[in-house]
Order: sequence, then structure tokens, then C-alpha cells
Amino acid sequence: MDKWLIIGGGIHGTCSAIALLEEGVAAADIAILDPHHHLLARWQQQTQRTGMSYLRSPGVHHLHPDPLHLHRFALQRPQPAGTHHQNFMLPHYRPSLELFQAHCEALIHEYQLDQRLISARAQGLSRPSPSQFTVETSLGLLHARYLILAMGVGEQLYWPDWAKPFKKRDSPIQHLYDPNPLPTLQEERLVIVGGGLSAVQFAITASRQSSRPVMLLMRHPLRIHAFDSDPGWLGPKKLNNFQQIPDFALRRRLIDKARHRGSVPLDVAQQLWRALREKRIQLIHDQITGVTIHRNQSLQLHLDKQADPLLADRVVLATGFGRQRPGGKWLEKAVAELGLPVHTDNYPFVDACLRWTEGIFVTGPLAELELGPAARNIAGARMAAARISASPEAKDASKRTALSSPGALLPPAS
Repeated sequence: MDKWLIIGGGIHGTCSAIALLEEGVAAADIAILDPHHHLLARWQQQTQRTGMSYLRSPGVHHLHPDPLHLHRFALQRPQPAGTHHQNFMLPHYRPSLELFQAHCEALIHEYQLDQRLISARAQGLSRPSPSQFTVETSLGLLHARYLILAMGVGEQLYWPDWAKPFKKRDSPIQHLYDPNPLPTLQEERLVIVGGGLSAVQFAITASRQSSRPVMLLMRHPLRIHAFDSDPGWLGPKKLNNFQQIPDFALRRRLIDKARHRGSVPLDVAQQLWRALREKRIQLIHDQITGVTIHRNQSLQLHLDKQADPLLADRVVLATGFGRQRPGGKWLEKAVAELGLPVHTDNYPFVDACLRWTEGIFVTGPLAELELGPAARNIAGARMAAARISASPEAKDASKRTALSSPGALLPPAS
């Protein structure tokens, strides 16, 4: 049988695994490689950190190929009378984080995906024969005929230049998505740096725990958008023209322009305005140019527009992720050795099935020059999974699974 190895056990990798199984690929022929001991571990940690209550995306965006699967799951699961409306937020039927997480766990259990998980890191990639890849991992070598590269940017935390000298353990400056635990914030003068959804959500959450006002420092005025890109990018309205553009530098510019970076939906903005009225949050429009740390670990934050420094005990960076291609050095080496085609920004050139080269498929950020600005989010995971599972390789694998299953060769019933 043809073995499929998915590198990355987050939203994109899990969604791709479910799509392959739904297409008919045998479960025994799928493995998922991820450094964590449970699928979606990084996603769960990051959403918990921000204090998110509802997802930004609507309820038709989830990990199952059937768009209405989450809605049916919400109707069927036990819950107190009169609480179904709490599962979704109007007007776009955005699911609660609790519902979405429960749905993910139910899918992982139904498809027994944790049994397909190999908890290790990819460290190298080679191709000993045209029909086999070898992936070097922290636990040894794995072999597969097909690869799906589903790495995200979750470990590529963006640190502003002024903060990089303090990028160390036990520093009073920490990234929101650092895997190390955040300290207790109740009695500290806390400054949160960032202007996007994570920064605002975390500021609102921290302000409910702190006995002092939380300071939220952002460079730009609050930007309000329902989604992180126009919904037209999820279908032919915008994607048809985008995919016909031969100039990939222009595609990159269109992606960057289409993303509503550093924006929040209206309901989160309203929560922020309420916290500002109640003086639980102090909003400062400025940027940090330098930092002085005193012996007692208190901070002086030197600002661009404000003459007096901002005093703090702790800074949490909600500054998102770096723009470099996911995968790191092992993928960089594989690109060179296997001759994988890349754009000047090192992101892959792929075909309509998201095939980078024969046997290697991509999803997530690696697919964005084909899928556009929504490639990184849940809707992008669904689009990528649909294309990969509809590829000739997946169709062929599912046919062979059907032929080898018990009773597959029996004549049809009369």
C-alpha cells in the first residue's frame, strides 16, 4: 500500500488526514508526524493563551469535509435547554471555542487519529528512490511514498528588534505564544504590545485578572474587519483571477494587500471599548524604541512619540509570527538537494493539486501562492485538504484500499 506521511499535527495536518480517510485511503497507510503528544496541541495552547471565546471564522469552517458537520454536532450533543444559541455568534454563526474544540476532539476520536500520531520532529528529508521518501526524525527514520507538508508558523514567533536582546528564559519580556508558562499577572504593571486580535483578546483577558489597568501598546489605530481577509478569496470570485496570474511576485503583493493584518472583529472591539470605559485597559498608540531593565527587573520602555518612558514590570509581545517559510533548516536543505521550485521569497511553486513535486503536497502557509490569502486559516486548511484528497494519487490509493478490503472482489448482489 502507498504510505502517506503528514508532517504537522495542527489544524492543517489533521484536516488533511480526515479528508484522505473520507476519500477512502486506508487508516493504516496514514501517519502524522508532530512533536507534541496530542493532535492540535499547539492550537489549543495558543487559543487558551489569548482567552478567545469565539472563533473569527464562521461555523462552516472546521476540520470535516461536510460544511454542516459542526452544526449537526452542536445540535446532537447534550447541553442544557436554551443554550444552543451560545454555540454560535451572529451574524456569521461563528462557533464558540468550546464547541469547536469539542468537535475537533470528537473527530480525532472517531477517526482514531491519535493512533496515527508519531510524536517526533522532522530533521531531514531525502528521496532514495522515485517511489519513496525517507524522513529523518528525532526517533529515527520514517519511509513514505507521499508526503503532505503541513507545518505552520506557530514556532516562528516574531520579536521586534528592540526586544531580541531579552529573548531568554526568565526575562520580564515574553512572547504571548512562547511555550513557557506565562507568569501570574495580577499585581504587575503589564504592557501588551500588538494591535491585532491576539493582542486585544489577551489584554481583555488579562484586565479581568489584574488589580491594575493593563496597558495595550499598538502602533496604529484599531482596525475593524469581520474576517482576516475578504470572503471572496474563499471561492472563484477572487481566486480564479488570482490563479491565472503568471507573475508570482504580483501574487505575493496581492496576498499581502488582501490580509487584514492587525485587525479585530466588531464584537472584540466592543469588548475593548467597554474595558477602556471601565479603565481596566489603557490604550497607547506608540511604539517602543528601546528598553532599560533595572536590577529589580522593572522596565523603562522608551517610546517614539512620548518623551517620558513607560514603566512596567512585564511586557508580553502579541506581535504574531515571522514571515519566513516554515520548516527551517531541514526543509531548506531538502529544497536544495531535491531541486524543489521556489519563488524569490522561498515559498513553493505548486500545481492545482498543491503538488510541489511528484509525491510531495503542501498545505497552510506553503500553499498560499496557489490558494491566496486564506491559505493559512481554517478555510485554507479545508481548501487544501479538498485538493489533495482529490488528487490522482489519493484517488488511486483509495481504489487500491477498496480492492484489498474484505469482500471487495465479490460479485455485485443480484
